Amino acid sequence: MEKVEILVSGGMGYIGSHTCVELIKAGYIPVTEYWSTPEKA
Repeated sequence: MEKVEILVSGGMGYIGSHTCVELIKAGYIPVTEYWSTPEKA
């Protein structure tokens, strides 16, 4: 079976992170975006 990638919007939050865990258990590949704010120099 081919692995399917699923985009999880908000995957770094509480609900999104738990959703990612369940997707992995089900054999999917969760894809998330990590937006970080640059630190001041």
